[in-house]
Amino acid sequence: MQSGCLEKFGSVLVPTHKVREIKHGRKNITEKIFCRGYVFIEMEMNDITSAMVQKTVEVQGVGDGHLKGSPLRPISQDEVDKILSLMRADGPPSESIRFNVGETVRIIRGLFAPLSGSIEEINSERFHVRVSFTFEGQTMSTEVHFKDVEKLSQS
Repeated sequence: MQSGCLEKFGSVLVPTHKVREIKHGRKNITEKIFCRGYVFIEMEMNDITSAMVQKTVEVQGVGDGHLKGSPLRPISQDEVDKILSLMRADGPPSESIRFNVGETVRIIRGLFAPLSGSIEEINSERFHVRVSFTFEGQTMSTEVHFKDVEKLSQS
């Protein structure tokens, strides 16, 4: 590092949050990255510090070249505060899986709303479920985000 540059850098933040997961039949609480691909760096923005960050391996897509040479984008203190409040949320850990295979759900947003169907598959990494439903006599399936479906009450 160039002489005198260290004091131009402050905190480095990789945003994470606590998630309750079920793996191999056991409930675990783990930390997951929720702004995948982002690292937030508190720093004095100038040509030298920006070049140092961009030349760091695996920062700003340098490894795959798609953002190589792109300028760093500063964010407001409001945005930083929102991220920090999400990380410090005092509530219980979010559920990484709220659904079960075979459960009946209603699609509430998107092309197939308000159709109901059965969950065939759960992709907890992408927060998606594959829902199988009947539409005009044809059995079809679609992949939707967790937030775009709701459980139907069991009565």
